[in-house]
Amino acid sequence: MESARELNAQVRVSGGKVLSIGGVDNSGNILASVELYSSSTGKWASTGSMAEARESFAAVVLKSGKVLLSGGLGTSSIVLASAELYDPTTGVWTSAGSLSTARLGHTATLLPSGRVLVAGGCTASDCSVRTATSELYDPTSNTWSTTGSLMTARSFHTAVALKTGKVLAIGGTTGSATTSCELYDSSTGTWTSAASTVAARYLNTTTLLTDGKVLVTGGANGKFPVTSAELYDPTANTWTLTGTMKIGRYAHTAALLTDGTVVVAGGIGQSISCGKDCTGYIPTSKVDIYNETAGTFTAAASLSQSLAYHSMTLLSSGRALEDGGIGPTAVC
Repeated sequence: MESARELNAQVRVSGGKVLSIGGVDNSGNILASVELYSSSTGKWASTGSMAEARESFAAVVLKSGKVLLSGGLGTSSIVLASAELYDPTTGVWTSAGSLSTARLGHTATLLPSGRVLVAGGCTASDCSVRTATSELYDPTSNTWSTTGSLMTARSFHTAVALKTGKVLAIGGTTGSATTSCELYDSSTGTWTSAASTVAARYLNTTTLLTDGKVLVTGGANGKFPVTSAELYDPTANTWTLTGTMKIGRYAHTAALLTDGTVVVAGGIGQSISCGKDCTGYIPTSKVDIYNETAGTFTAAASLSQSLAYHSMTLLSSGRALEDGGIGPTAVC
């Protein structure tokens, strides 16, 4: 890439290109710059910059092909309420209004109606305060409106649109890692309790499988990487443990491959000694492949270098693009 970046957002846009947005560079600068990756040339090129620099925000591709981003942490540690729209046909960003609640570390999920659900996150720059509020973006009117609040305020959780049309919010941190999950029903605009995960986790990955089940892998519980993985069955509203990863990890990536397996890569997971009676964790290069039929993880070829807080995007070719993040010297 033209700029090193972590805590950015990344999505695949029209033409099979990948848009990498904002984040933080090696000098700690929060970025407004944006880059496009072309799988046909294997190169990155700059595109239009955002109006505001931001990190720890959410981005989602709308049905129109435009990209909506919301909130995040801006310069001078300001929590942002602003939202922006990227048009891949022009490479230009325009205003998408403002959230009613400024937030970072939240989720944004595309609903079947074409609207976008934003939920949870932190309202303080140090994430000492979390919010349960949720909001809906309407691309037709380019406006935001409030909707039902989460039952539990949380941040750095994950959310996924189920094939049932509901949205499942999973885990996150409420000050400590939580097992609680909730379901959003867009027909009523309300959240209800869902079955809890077996293990508390945040900074995990969440992948919708081809059969409609949801795979959650790893995550953090305190500073400790979680090795377990779980499957959510939306029909039965149950979580069950599935195969264990070869290494615990958080702030990693995962992608559903074209053969139905899931590749899980990098993250904070390699343990090191940090003094007497102290264990720290650094990024790992290890990669696992999950097979749902067998319910197992198997080791795959490692990344060329250890990475965490990076991005992975499945390309139209079926290959997965891995980029950015922090390298092997970072201790967490």
